[in-house]
Amino acid sequence: MRKFTHRWTFTGTMTTCIHCNATMWYDEKVRGGRNHEPRFRICCHFGQVRLAQLLAPPPLLASLFNDRTFMENIRIYNSMMSFTSMGASIDYSLMDGRGPYTFRISGANYHRIGSLMPPEGHAPRFAQLYIYDTQHESRNRINAVRRGGNVNGVDSSTVNSLQQMLNACNPYVQVFRQARDIINTGKVHDMGIRIITARPGGQYIRPTADEVAALIVGGEGAEAVGTA
Repeated sequence: MRKFTHRWTFTGTMTTCIHCNATMWYDEKVRGGRNHEPRFRICCHFGQVRLAQLLAPPPLLASLFNDRTFMENIRIYNSMMSFTSMGASIDYSLMDGRGPYTFRISGANYHRIGSLMPPEGHAPRFAQLYIYDTQHESRNRINAVRRGGNVNGVDSSTVNSLQQMLNACNPYVQVFRQARDIINTGKVHDMGIRIITARPGGQYIRPTADEVAALIVGGEGAEAVGTA
């Protein structure tokens, strides 16, 4: 799925990228290319970015795509299952109430993730929902989203089914569930999940399960890192 971050409007001929077969407007080509063989940067950077074909969705998700109520609330369900919130330096100067809505950021966007456990007196949110009070996880997820908007179209049984689906097929969820189990033993003084970010060269493919994260268990100063 291609995302556009500009206001340009193209009309006229459409063509395909010779590297990734993405459908492009002809006027999106880079300068200097031959007219009969246009070259494009924004889809795959001239073939340098190679993504694997998307896998078929799990049966539950595939069936929900045909559920009108689910599709009308799909963004809410997505927010419920998120590990992180989006962070960015937002430029508000364009949001003056005139013309179409414009969202512009300065610099790069990033993901925010807090502590594994919520502060005392605060409700869990984002990744904390995979660890804290999972006996009431569906209710906690609905409550977390309710604070920010309307959840009248959300079905608790669907939330529960999505949780079970992610438990079975999402490697990130499995890492956080492992953290929950370790915390619940009551024998851990200090623990963190280290997300591996620095890798040599360009990284455009998703990590394998062994590359997702490492659990660090022990007291202050512990350096035990468990990765395969």
